Amino acid sequence: MSANDNELPGFSFAADLQLERDRFAKELDSLVDSTLEYDGAHDAIRDQFAELQAARGELDLLAEHAQATNDTVLAQEVLAAFDAFDVRMAALLPKIIALSDREEGIERDGITLSKRAQRISLTAQHSEAINTQATRFDQEREYLADFTARAIKASGVVPAATGVVSPPAVTGDPLSAVIEAYCDNQNAEGCWTAKTDAENRAILAQWLNIVGDQPITGYGYEQHRAYKLTIQRLPPNINKSPRYRGKSIDEIIALGDKPAAPNTVNKNLTRISALFRWAVEYGYTALNPAGGMTIKNPKRASEERQAFSDGDLTKLFHRKDYCRERIKQPYKYWAALIALFTGARQNEIAQLHLADFCESDGIPLISINDQGEGKRLKTKAGKRSIPIHAELVRLGLLRYVDELRTANETRLFPELKLKRDGYGQTISRWFQSYRRKCGISEDGKVFHSFRHTVIDRLKQADVPKEKIAALVGHEDDSVTFGRYGKDFSPAIMREVVATLDFAHITGHVAPYCRD
Repeated sequence: MSANDNELPGFSFAADLQLERDRFAKELDSLVDSTLEYDGAHDAIRDQFAELQAARGELDLLAEHAQATNDTVLAQEVLAAFDAFDVRMAALLPKIIALSDREEGIERDGITLSKRAQRISLTAQHSEAINTQATRFDQEREYLADFTARAIKASGVVPAATGVVSPPAVTGDPLSAVIEAYCDNQNAEGCWTAKTDAENRAILAQWLNIVGDQPITGYGYEQHRAYKLTIQRLPPNINKSPRYRGKSIDEIIALGDKPAAPNTVNKNLTRISALFRWAVEYGYTALNPAGGMTIKNPKRASEERQAFSDGDLTKLFHRKDYCRERIKQPYKYWAALIALFTGARQNEIAQLHLADFCESDGIPLISINDQGEGKRLKTKAGKRSIPIHAELVRLGLLRYVDELRTANETRLFPELKLKRDGYGQTISRWFQSYRRKCGISEDGKVFHSFRHTVIDRLKQADVPKEKIAALVGHEDDSVTFGRYGKDFSPAIMREVVATLDFAHITGHVAPYCRD
């Protein structure tokens, strides 16, 4: 008798069903994104069309007045206005047609997905029936094997060793070997920075410690569900805190410490899923049991990192550090101010070179780029130019840059050294201590909160989201602006930057004076 589970009916059925569900989920997300994009375009075109209708009504009234009063000058002006109206309407018409086609496409995709959802539901029922059949098959096989063994024993016949078929051992590369191959590949292809490599290796090492080193082909959904339940009970930083040193996973859980945040748990789960996606692509296994297995975050994305209030900013910039004392380390003066008036990321500011300060059309700019030793961008959209706010000019930023050039320096903050996490690591540690000295101890208020503050202030000032995205280096997902649109001109972006009004906060801050 064969004990090979591969011969059970529907052996790969569950895996195929899960892959189908994963594909359905991705296509559903795509449909939702398309619908939201359509809604935004629809609102814009509807507003334009309403404006043209109103203009046409006014022109009709003017035409009637010109005819009634026999005003030939007005009649000529009205005719010219009608021509301009026709041009605008002709330009809008293709957009309306395209929008109609897009609506039909979305409707077709929705119908297709609805039918696929029905098929998945029927397939799930079929899968359940297959599993029932497989269980019954297993039970019958075990009964027959037991009956055969008892019959052989009763007859006194000992079968030859060559006649015994043992259950085949699970084969495949061990998880530890796949992890090493995966990490080596990602580094060789330049996909990871040193920080990403260290972070991923730590997550994968912890996973291996929990699930044990086993053949990758034997790791399935049940084991991954057990791993997921385990890390939901583990506290954060178990590899760093002395409290957990030398303790097993069960001992750490038994301490009853507060578990890691949902974002941390999901980060671990998605990194495991990324490993398996790679393993499937490279032929180590046929199954990704970690795909889509994340937990719901009870917090909204906007609540995880908080913007600074005016009260917070007053505490930060009204200390003597900014009012009276000379600053020995320039980054302690400039980093927070630049972040407040640009929305730039911490490392983008820390890695600035003097060559990144330039001018276009008479407008002073800060160029955010990855040109230079140790410089990197989070995304391709991060490459951009930011007009320098008038308040930064008043505080002496350009004068400070000129002084450094005269001293033959190359970087804005020569005192910052390149570390594993980039040049910004020193700023991060300083600001964490500084904000607490200022009485700001909330976990969600960190240096990155300056970026949230800028985005929120611009949003409340009704600045279009495309311009906000251009300023802070976010990807514009729309086809019109993201793929075909050119960068906004420095003059337009200068108006966006000027919208950031913190004069009531920084107006009394003394201009920079180097000790």
